[in-house]
Amino acid sequence: MIISVNSYQYFGGNEAMLPKLLSFVKKGGLMAAAVPGFTQDFPEGQLPKEVQPFWMPEWYFYSCDWWRALWEKEPGITITALREMSSCKQAWDDWLQSPSPHAQHYVAMMEAGVGKYFNIIQMVAQKV
Repeated sequence: MIISVNSYQYFGGNEAMLPKLLSFVKKGGLMAAAVPGFTQDFPEGQLPKEVQPFWMPEWYFYSCDWWRALWEKEPGITITALREMSSCKQAWDDWLQSPSPHAQHYVAMMEAGVGKYFNIIQMVAQKV
């Protein structure tokens, strides 16, 4: 089993990574990731106005549909779960209340309403 939390979006947003990782998973084993993402796809350069002042391209946020389309290209897996998790608001609230100076950087962003476009995506696939 391979598990990735809040990191797969940085290196897994391409067709090459999933097959490479699956080489370390036995048949019937699982690949699971939880990543931050968007609630929907936005055309290139057309992010919502609330998001634009805060957006950083290195976030690599994508929608469930985007991730599903990518993972469905891999013939060596069966996707068993790919969904928005219900914990997004609570996770952000907890993070913003932490004493981390890094977390405080995002308070203004969330106060501007950007959070309504965010989600946390669960992806689980079984190697066939």
